Formats: sequence, C-alpha cells, structure tokens
Amino acid sequence: MISDNLNSEYDIKNRRTFVTYFDLDGISNWRKLIISCYYTLTTLATVGYGDFYPVSDMERLIAVFLMLCGVAFFSYIMGSFIEIIANYK
Repeated sequence: MISDNLNSEYDIKNRRTFVTYFDLDGISNWRKLIISCYYTLTTLATVGYGDFYPVSDMERLIAVFLMLCGVAFFSYIMGSFIEIIANYK
C-alpha cells in the first residue's frame, strides 16, 4: 500500500518499487504484509538474509515470531545487566 501510494509515477511505471522489484504485484495484501514484516524484522534484528531463508508464508511467520522472541530475550538480558551495573554502587 505504501509502495503504491508514495512512489512517483516514474518509479511505478518503470517498475522501480519494492512491490514491482520483488514481483509482489498479483498477490494478496496479507501476503505482502507477511513478506514486508519478515524483511523488516530480519533487518532490524540484524539476523541478515543469509543463504537459507524461509520460502512459504508459514515459514516467514515462524521466522518473524522467532526474531521477535530473540529481540525480546536480548532486551531482557541487557536490561538486567544494566540494572546490575546501576546498582553496583
């Protein structure tokens, strides 16, 4: 939705948008959302794309869930560590 509405007509016409580059034109909005969330969380979680990646929507949803769990776990550990250092006085 954002790719279709915010890009210039020139980019849309020349297929230079996220949706057209990855051939997401003819798929449902739910599938676009899953794919977009997967790429966003992969980038934000600094997991990287790697040689092995999920292919189906279910695999992408599981990967998104695992990345969210990983970020939450890391945040919890870092919060506890910072609290220990702050109370070290």
